[in-house]
Amino acid sequence: MKTTQKKGAIELSVTAIIVLILAIVMPIPSGSVPITLSRESIVTRAGDKEAIKVSTFNPTQADWAETSRPQLNCTDLNLTTSSNTKRVEQGKYETYTVLIDIPNKVPNTYLCQVLMPPLTKEYNKDFTIKITK
Repeated sequence: MKTTQKKGAIELSVTAIIVLILAIVMPIPSGSVPITLSRESIVTRAGDKEAIKVSTFNPTQADWAETSRPQLNCTDLNLTTSSNTKRVEQGKYETYTVLIDIPNKVPNTYLCQVLMPPLTKEYNKDFTIKITK
């Protein structure tokens, strides 16, 4: 009987740790933090493909159309990206997987930004892409 109790305690501890790690890695967006990223720094090589998760909260009084998707822009780096479109209901959030084709550029660190139309001025999040040799 004691073995079962210990096993249950260990399983509960593992579950609690997993939930804590997920909460730290990918925070849920809200009105105060409207865009969250699975990683704010991407280290990659020229010509590689990378994926990033972008979660965005809709604070407006209307749903965002089913054509909504995040845009990624970088200073001195032209990115090709793709993601599925989604409808984001008012007061709710959605998570997108964005695929990024890393261009053949000189190794450097580039400042980038995720924008979420239609609120591109007030709705953005910075991140970096570091291209290595």
